[in-house]
Amino acid sequence: MYAIAFAILRAVWPYLLGAAVLGGTYYWVWNRGATSERVNTNAVKQEFEEYKIAQQRIVTEITLQWDAKRIAADALEYQLQKARDETFATLSRRASGATGPRVVLKRDVVGVLTASSRQANITRPTERDQSATVAVPAAADSSYEPAELARFFVASAAAYADAYGKWAACVNFYESLKD
Repeated sequence: MYAIAFAILRAVWPYLLGAAVLGGTYYWVWNRGATSERVNTNAVKQEFEEYKIAQQRIVTEITLQWDAKRIAADALEYQLQKARDETFATLSRRASGATGPRVVLKRDVVGVLTASSRQANITRPTERDQSATVAVPAAADSSYEPAELARFFVASAAAYADAYGKWAACVNFYESLKD
C-alpha cells in the first residue's frame, strides 16, 4: 500500500508543489500586497485631496485679489467720471452764455463736419450689413449762434474725454492684472 501511495505521490508531486507555490503567491498578493497597495492608494488620495484644497485656496485668493482690483478700478473710474461730468457741466453753462456775432460756416466746412459726425456715430457693419456708407451731399452755408457752437464743442470734448477715460480705465485695469 505504501508503494502505491509513493508511486502516486511521485507522479503528482510536481503538481502539488506547483499548487502550493501558486496558492502561497495568491495568498501573499491578495492579503499582504493588496493591503500594502491600499495603504499606498489611501496615501495618494490623501495627498491629492490636500493638493486640491491648496489649489482651491490659491484660486480663491487670486479671485479675491482680482475682485478687489476691479472694485478699486471701478471706484477710481467713477470718481474720474464724476469730475469730468462736473467740469463739462460747468463748461456747458459757460457755453450757453457765450455771445458775439453769428458764426457762418461755408458749405464745404458744413459738409465735412456732417460727414465726420455721421461717420463717428455709425455702428460698425455686421456680416449682414455690408452696404457702403452714403455720401453726404454738400450742404448750404450755415450760421450758428456762438452759444450753440460753443455747446457743440463742449459736447464733443465731453464725448472724447469720456471715450478716452474708458480706454484709460481698461488699460490701467489690464496693467494691474499683470502684477
